[in-house]
Amino acid sequence: MGSTNVLAETQSLAAGEPDAVLRMTAIATLGYLGGTNDLAVLEGYAAEKDDRIKKSAAGAVKRLRERLVSQTQ
Repeated sequence: MGSTNVLAETQSLAAGEPDAVLRMTAIATLGYLGGTNDLAVLEGYAAEKDDRIKKSAAGAVKRLRERLVSQTQ
């Protein structure tokens, strides 16, 4: 896609991608790549109406929290 900043591109796709499958993938990826700043955004996605987005975001929140905790230990 021409971008050298994978995290920024992933955040952009998670926020505004019209294709639900691509957006779900971007949201899930934030669980692996994101930082503390992404946690509130992911929690917001978990409150959306679309159950597919909710489920993807809930998994990403769990994964991100676990990763952040393991980094501090």
